[in-house]
Amino acid sequence: MPRPIAVCIEDLDAQPQHRFLVCTATVGVEPGLGLDPTGRVSWHDDLERVVELWVSQDQRFMLFKRPQAPQTEVHRGGRSLVVPDEKPVVLLHKDCVHIAGRRLCFHLHGITQHVSPPQPFVPTPTKPKKQSNLGDFAAAAATATALAMGVAGCPSPSPEATAPPIEVRPEPPSVEPLPPEEAPATPPSDPNLGETHPIEVLPEPPIAPIPANLKLPHEPNPTSPDDQAAPPEPSSPPIEVRPEPPRVPAPVTPDAEVILPEPPPPPIEILPEPPKVAAPRSLDDENE
Repeated sequence: MPRPIAVCIEDLDAQPQHRFLVCTATVGVEPGLGLDPTGRVSWHDDLERVVELWVSQDQRFMLFKRPQAPQTEVHRGGRSLVVPDEKPVVLLHKDCVHIAGRRLCFHLHGITQHVSPPQPFVPTPTKPKKQSNLGDFAAAAATATALAMGVAGCPSPSPEATAPPIEVRPEPPSVEPLPPEEAPATPPSDPNLGETHPIEVLPEPPIAPIPANLKLPHEPNPTSPDDQAAPPEPSSPPIEVRPEPPRVPAPVTPDAEVILPEPPPPPIEILPEPPKVAAPRSLDDENE
């Protein structure tokens, strides 16, 4: 589960008393740490925040540039990248971001449990020791030189071969709720109680098994000769479908007259020519 990251933002062009700002990057994309259009650090101001700074689900410190933000560049050793719009960019320890004429160096100090708004870093004053000899004076001079070099800002650019490439992720982050808090650790078990096991949660209530020697009333005993299993029923014949309905003949009695069916009518004859009718004879023809 990802956790907030403690971040110290160093303004390389600010006065020493305003150089460092102690911040906290929260998990997810809810309003939190960010940069406004002038490059100043904002906190819980989603209207002024044009560059988002948050922790991803895989515990990486991310920079996310909105379209309305000015040009933003990430510098790492001898490499540089113009941050694209709405593409998460992974920032590493001592990466420098250039935005609106400001040069900001990010110092990542690891996971933290305390989330607080940005506040200036005020070093604790210490009383200088009395220098007793030349060796102590040389050690103090070396310490002062190291502190001056550390306050001066990010270290000098390293060769490009030693600096890892700047990672740009292809998709914008998905808005996910913060993961639930972890449950408190289970207290150690009492050695006098023996070995303990985790509590098992079943999806359904258990079903009690039936004893082997229990005879149910609806189940026959296969060992008894009276309760032999019935033979299987014969298979049913297939359903017959006839093409025509059946014809039921009329009943015939012995005294009844047998009526034979009428013969079929003769076929219709078609003559090739019409028949010729003979002319009628007259009376004179009959007398002759």
